[in-house]
Amino acid sequence: QIQPKSISGKSKLQNGDLILRIGETDMQNATHEQARNEMIRSGNDVDLVVQRGGVAVKSTPAPPEPEEDREKFQEVTPKTYQVLQKELPQAEATGARPASIFDRRKQDRTAYTKADKSGYTKAYGQQ
Repeated sequence: QIQPKSISGKSKLQNGDLILRIGETDMQNATHEQARNEMIRSGNDVDLVVQRGGVAVKSTPAPPEPEEDREKFQEVTPKTYQVLQKELPQAEATGARPASIFDRRKQDRTAYTKADKSGYTKAYGQQ
C-alpha cells in the first residue's frame, strides 16, 4: 500500500506499480524480503525502474500435504502430569496438602527467602 504522505507517495508511486529494478539489481522474481533488503542496501538515494499499473503474478500455493494418520503416534503425557496423577490420590487419602516452602523451618530456608525487609530495592547509589 502506498501512503500519499510517505516518501513513495510523494515520489508518485501508486498502488499496483511493479518495481522491476532497484539500482542495478533485477527484482522481477524477487521476494518481498529480498526487495526490502535491496532497498536498505541502496541507502538514501534509490534508483527504481517501475512498471506503472503492472499486475503482480501470484504464485499458486503448494497443495496441502495429507494429514498424517494419528493412530500411528503414541499418546504423550508430560512427566509433571504423570507425577501429579501418581501422588495426588495418595495425598488426598492422607489429607496432606501440596508441598510449600513454609513447611521448612525458617532456619532451613535459603538466604533468598530470609529477607528481613520489604522486597523493594534501593535506587542505584542510595544508602
